Amino acid sequence: MSKLFLTTLALAASCTLAKESTNLVELSSQAKFEQALKDHAVVVVDFHATWCGPCRQQGPILHRVAEQYPSVYFIKLNIDEGDNRNLSSAYNVGSIPTIIFFKNGVEVKRPASGIQKEAALKAILDSLLK
Repeated sequence: MSKLFLTTLALAASCTLAKESTNLVELSSQAKFEQALKDHAVVVVDFHATWCGPCRQQGPILHRVAEQYPSVYFIKLNIDEGDNRNLSSAYNVGSIPTIIFFKNGVEVKRPASGIQKEAALKAILDSLLK
């Protein structure tokens, strides 16, 4: 199978999972983003873009983690949509994918930009949920 075909399959699976998961949402409104930070104790935000290859690889990893942590709220922010460009500037997102962890509305962890391994994401979440 070609690499393009596999990437397309991963992206399609990623989009399907986002629609089925109740704790993983795609947002494009700053107001909804800010409300989510207020409403949920632990929030994981994935700044991404559809044209970004590493972002497409990160998507399925994030979805698997979201399935394992139903008490955590996961937000995907496409930096090219709606208010997300302003949000990416406000949070100094210089490259994507960038994942930011929030606890009680405050940024508490930001791994280096790039693809994050499932085990690393889970370790951060485990420490935040103690």
